[in-house]
Amino acid sequence: MDKKVKVDTSVIAQTKVDLVTFEVLRSIFEYASDRMSTVLRRASFSPILADMVDFSNAIYDYDCQLLSQAANCPIHLAAMKFSAEAIIAKFGLDDIHEGDIMCVNDPYKGGTHINDMTFLAPIYYDQELLGFAVDLLPVQALEQVLKRRAELGAATAAITDVEDPAQFVI
Repeated sequence: MDKKVKVDTSVIAQTKVDLVTFEVLRSIFEYASDRMSTVLRRASFSPILADMVDFSNAIYDYDCQLLSQAANCPIHLAAMKFSAEAIIAKFGLDDIHEGDIMCVNDPYKGGTHINDMTFLAPIYYDQELLGFAVDLLPVQALEQVLKRRAELGAATAAITDVEDPAQFVI
């Protein structure tokens, strides 16, 4: 276990970001993904989310490159990028606006299986698209989340059909 790992810093050097700034940014993104998971887990009354931790969260940049992910369910993390890319390809960056939440559950578009839904929300700053927050969770847990929102008096989201039955927009 005393192996020394040689880190190739040439990629970091090419980005013109010093190592301290890089580490601060990496930590911020990692914290944001972990916080997304904590909030979802604590807000859920579904044992699928609260006890089994059968969900995943990640943050992607504008080009759908992974910035950070929470270490929840590894199979989800591998599939989320493809689902996010499918959503972006379907709607295009010009039709994704602040406040939008899009989802897909098609196994042929990056989904793991039909019961899991991937949600994508754009991240904007000063009206400029910076990246995407992506969550993947079972549809059964979503029912519990929406039910809890209704109990708290919040408006529930309506899922409506968009062209093909495996794709929805909230």
